[in-house]
Amino acid sequence: MEQDFLKYGDLVTLFGSIPSSIQSPVRRSRRNPFQAFVSTGFLSAIGFTDDRVFLQTVPNPLADPLIAVGDLKNQRELVFQVWPKLSCEAHKQMRKLKKERDLLNGDSDDEEKEATEEAFIKLSNRIKEEKKANQKILEYALNNPVVYGSEVQFMHVSSKSYLKADISCSESDKSAYKFELSDEYSSKMVFKICPKYNVRQEGEPIQFGDQVLIYSGKLDCYVNFSMSNPIEMDKEIPPIDNIPPITKPFDYRTLDEGSQRYEAHISQFRDCLWKIYHYSSYKSEEESMIVRGGDLVRIRHTEHEAFLAADYCMQAENPEVYGRLYYGEFSEESESINSIWEVEIDSRGNKGGNCQILGDKKQYKHIRLRHLLTGRVLETGSLEVGHEVWRIPMLLPSNFMRNSYPLVFPWLRQQPKKRAILQYSLQYGLPY
Repeated sequence: MEQDFLKYGDLVTLFGSIPSSIQSPVRRSRRNPFQAFVSTGFLSAIGFTDDRVFLQTVPNPLADPLIAVGDLKNQRELVFQVWPKLSCEAHKQMRKLKKERDLLNGDSDDEEKEATEEAFIKLSNRIKEEKKANQKILEYALNNPVVYGSEVQFMHVSSKSYLKADISCSESDKSAYKFELSDEYSSKMVFKICPKYNVRQEGEPIQFGDQVLIYSGKLDCYVNFSMSNPIEMDKEIPPIDNIPPITKPFDYRTLDEGSQRYEAHISQFRDCLWKIYHYSSYKSEEESMIVRGGDLVRIRHTEHEAFLAADYCMQAENPEVYGRLYYGEFSEESESINSIWEVEIDSRGNKGGNCQILGDKKQYKHIRLRHLLTGRVLETGSLEVGHEVWRIPMLLPSNFMRNSYPLVFPWLRQQPKKRAILQYSLQYGLPY
């Protein structure tokens, strides 16, 4: 059952909107009072080597946001976890020590270098202890409601980095500040969730779907975005003339057709509204063996011990799905990124919840398997072999097909009254 109020530890998506008539001073001066179009999208980030934060639009802006986010290839990039305010004193001192070391670089004697190294070792140990203490802060705050006016931090679930307001100038708006990801704790990661309208007051629990403002007290600004310049980062690299390709053509994961990224930033603009939608609750240690929506999994055949893998070559007749079994001498090659699949629950809400096999109405739940490398959904297709037509597993070539691939317990067909949850290291059937 879905919960109504935001709690610490929840995984959420952030849906932003700006009335197009007030998005820029030019449009504001020519505002049409009957114009109701808005600019909308989800807050997203890639993380790891790219610390930028984006506003990603959906192919159909008029669709239900809870349904639209489930159809995106990269929905895992849109998921954030709500944390309480964390301690950052050790990280702050480490940054200060690094600056002092850079200033003394080349001008310090051996004693100063030894003292600096000792300080680094002590601070590194303090940082480890601080991270453990912050984890305890989260465990203490788990399942407590988040109220308006409370200070929170947002962790990007995929990269384990935190949203941060930086004092650097934004690239899309010179009057705004940068909004980025960082893995070093800082007071710039702390935000306050404020109600947009007076019907909600500080101290009240935050309900999912409320229109809110995300405020940075450090910079006295709000989280916003600009849709003036789209960010092109998924274009294919054109081939070089007269040079044959080293590898076969491959269709890597890109954004869905009709979806685009724009820069998110921090500014004093207050008209950007955000809605917080529930993705899933916190996953405890007791639930570590339960498969949840958004999990990355490998599927192994119990008899042949081969992993389900896929390659998508645009010049081949059929996208190839196969069982991968490595016989080489290097153990590192036994696992491949081609055999990683993302589990998706085909439902309107709680997309990151436990994967139930049987629903409340004794109907089998459908679960999609999305290939991590290509972003395409696993499905069955027809293949003519002589005078026969075979059904084979393949990757869907379309971006907007909402077909599902069911996963069920084989024995559950004889016991439909029992409800079960998909778990790791157990055997299941994958019927077509």
